Amino acid sequence: MFNQKKRCKICKSVISPKADICLHCGHPERRENLEKDDSEAGIVEYARLKPAYPWILITFFFVTYFFVLLFFILHIAGYSISLEVSHYVFLLYISLFTSSWIVYFNSHKRSASYNFDYKSRQATIFKIRSLRRLLSESSIQWKNSNKEIAQIGLEDSFRRKSSTSMQVLAILIAVTVLLMDRVSNLISANSNDATFIENGMLYLSGFSSIVSFICFVISVDALDVVFNKFYTARDRHLILQHYYQSTINPRYFGMLGMILGIIFLAAYHDPLAGCFAVGVTFFIGYYHWFPDIPINNQETQNIMNNSFRIFLWLLMLVPIVLLISNA
Repeated sequence: MFNQKKRCKICKSVISPKADICLHCGHPERRENLEKDDSEAGIVEYARLKPAYPWILITFFFVTYFFVLLFFILHIAGYSISLEVSHYVFLLYISLFTSSWIVYFNSHKRSASYNFDYKSRQATIFKIRSLRRLLSESSIQWKNSNKEIAQIGLEDSFRRKSSTSMQVLAILIAVTVLLMDRVSNLISANSNDATFIENGMLYLSGFSSIVSFICFVISVDALDVVFNKFYTARDRHLILQHYYQSTINPRYFGMLGMILGIIFLAAYHDPLAGCFAVGVTFFIGYYHWFPDIPINNQETQNIMNNSFRIFLWLLMLVPIVLLISNA
């Protein structure tokens, strides 16, 4: 009885009886010795959330049903749209891509005011592991706080990150300009010969590129504000926080628009090429936008996680096989 070992409540590792936290997973063992923010936020809180892929697949079913209903309504209205098998496959891939972003943007934990309080959390639709959720749990830049910026050392951090972001956005703006130029040339050259579906792909690519360009330009302008000098520390903190956070969604929408522009441009040449673009984006981007960070290094992957990895490989390889078979 006297030799009973103390174990962590999360990873069950043996810890010292006097320890405040588990050295293996970082879980706080003595909450009274820590601040409330430190005990409830961070990677431990994030790791307790569920993986994203079940909700993505459920949302995929409803998005696909929406597309089927839309085509049925167009058919009833007298619009006959003839699609090949590759076009239907591309619509399935676009449905999956759309579903992932619906889940992503509805997984962020938000607060209604600058006085961030964990007791007044706003509910989110999907309480799953996502990059937005991870940053809202763990990153000081994403949290609204009344602390002076000098105390937490964020002023230089905001400005360095803004400077780097502006340099990256300049490259992305150049990419969107090239994309818009390519799409406009194709529309001018094929205005009479292209089918309804081909024109639709081009116009969707051009529209996505324009949205991306506008979002990136607005983000650069907002990030430029943080380099101003402000009279008081409180004004400086609130303004830097506001303009840093106000660029988060435009940057995401700009990136999403740029990716969609590339996908629809590839689908204009061949729908299976568009499927391949979606598959590569989803295969590479899933574990970036929905990171699965374990709190225990010895944590093993279950059958569902392994099955989803196989699904990601198939998602990328199926269009390649179809392209080779149709060549």
